[in-house]
Amino acid sequence: MTDVPDLSLPADLQIAQFTKAGATIKRNAISLAEYSKTIFGGRPQQFGVSIMSDPALFTQFSCTDKSKAGWHTYCSKQLTGLLIQADGAKSQAAYESLMKKAADVLQKDAYIVPILAKAGVGLWQPDLKGWHAPRIFVEQNFSDLSWK
Repeated sequence: MTDVPDLSLPADLQIAQFTKAGATIKRNAISLAEYSKTIFGGRPQQFGVSIMSDPALFTQFSCTDKSKAGWHTYCSKQLTGLLIQADGAKSQAAYESLMKKAADVLQKDAYIVPILAKAGVGLWQPDLKGWHAPRIFVEQNFSDLSWK
């Protein structure tokens, strides 16, 4: 599990739950700067408002063309190739070996596989009016937003 300082406490709790369930979790705590450098790779952030609220499999957000990388996309020809090979594996051992290699690619790239989530909302635009900071158990009301 790779986590950043902002998620260290939830990660501690998640690891304890997985351990109690019999799973072995290897912790890879990295700094937020290292995470941002890995994810954005020097590119500017490619999103305005981003909503990811469903626990879909990571493959829903995958692509093979790195020029199309953005907040909702993870582009790795290597991962895509390994998943395709795993789908065609002739034995359980071959399948598990290929999926292990795919997991190693995800760890190296510090890609987020959604096993731990932290709710957060943030907007920044000086001309945007009607923004209220989110509160516990209160949905963000986008109908209040307007441009100055």
